Amino acid sequence: MLRSVQGIVLRSMDYGEGNKIISLFTPELGKVGVMARGAKKVKSRHAAVTQLFTYGDFVFFTTKGSDGVPE
Repeated sequence: MLRSVQGIVLRSMDYGEGNKIISLFTPELGKVGVMARGAKKVKSRHAAVTQLFTYGDFVFFTTKGSDGVPE
Protein backbone atom coordinates (compact mmCIF):
# COMPACT_ATOMS: atom_id res chain seq x y z
CA MET A 1 0.00 0.00 0.00
CA LEU A 2 1.39 3.39 -0.97
CA ARG A 3 1.30 6.13 1.65
CA SER A 4 1.64 9.82 0.90
CA VAL A 5 2.41 11.98 3.94
CA GLN A 6 3.99 15.27 4.87
CA GLY A 7 6.70 15.17 7.48
CA ILE A 8 10.01 16.28 8.90
CA VAL A 9 13.22 14.22 8.79
CA LEU A 10 14.35 13.64 12.38
CA ARG A 11 17.20 11.19 11.84
CA SER A 12 19.25 9.83 8.96
CA MET A 13 21.46 6.73 9.13
CA ASP A 14 23.56 5.12 6.41
CA TYR A 15 22.56 1.59 5.45
CA GLY A 16 24.81 -0.37 3.14
CA GLU A 17 26.61 1.19 0.21
CA GLY A 18 23.88 3.30 -1.35
CA ASN A 19 20.88 3.43 1.01
CA LYS A 20 19.77 5.46 4.02
CA ILE A 21 17.22 4.85 6.73
CA ILE A 22 15.40 8.01 7.77
CA SER A 23 13.02 8.66 10.64
CA LEU A 24 10.11 10.89 9.73
CA PHE A 25 7.72 12.68 12.04
CA THR A 26 4.29 12.97 10.45
CA PRO A 27 1.03 14.39 11.85
CA GLU A 28 -0.98 11.36 10.69
CA LEU A 29 1.33 8.47 11.62
CA GLY A 30 3.71 9.89 14.21
CA LYS A 31 7.29 8.68 13.97
CA VAL A 32 7.96 6.37 11.00
CA GLY A 33 11.14 4.71 9.76
CA VAL A 34 11.61 4.67 5.98
CA MET A 35 14.38 3.36 3.74
CA ALA A 36 15.52 5.74 1.00
CA ARG A 37 17.04 3.47 -1.60
CA GLY A 38 19.99 4.97 -3.50
CA ALA A 39 20.12 8.14 -1.39
CA LYS A 40 23.90 7.94 -0.82
CA LYS A 41 24.81 7.71 -4.49
CA VAL A 42 26.46 10.70 -6.14
CA LYS A 43 23.75 11.45 -8.73
CA SER A 44 20.80 10.65 -6.46
CA ARG A 45 17.72 12.88 -6.46
CA HIS A 46 16.88 11.59 -2.97
CA ALA A 47 20.05 12.87 -1.29
CA ALA A 48 18.73 16.38 -0.58
CA VAL A 49 15.44 15.13 0.86
CA THR A 50 17.17 12.95 3.47
CA GLN A 51 18.93 15.88 5.15
CA LEU A 52 17.98 16.58 8.78
CA PHE A 53 15.00 18.84 9.51
CA THR A 54 13.82 18.79 5.89
CA TYR A 55 10.06 19.25 5.57
CA GLY A 56 8.45 17.67 2.55
CA ASP A 57 5.99 15.31 0.94
CA PHE A 58 7.06 11.68 1.23
CA VAL A 59 5.65 8.65 -0.57
CA PHE A 60 6.53 5.20 0.72
CA PHE A 61 5.32 1.63 0.43
CA THR A 62 4.07 -0.36 3.42
CA THR A 63 3.28 -4.04 3.67
CA LYS A 64 0.22 -5.41 5.39
CA GLY A 65 1.52 -6.07 8.90
CA SER A 66 4.51 -3.77 8.99
CA ASP A 67 5.03 -2.63 12.55
CA GLY A 68 4.17 0.90 13.55
CA VAL A 69 2.22 1.92 10.46
CA PRO A 70 -1.56 1.52 10.71
CA GLU A 71 -3.39 0.37 7.57
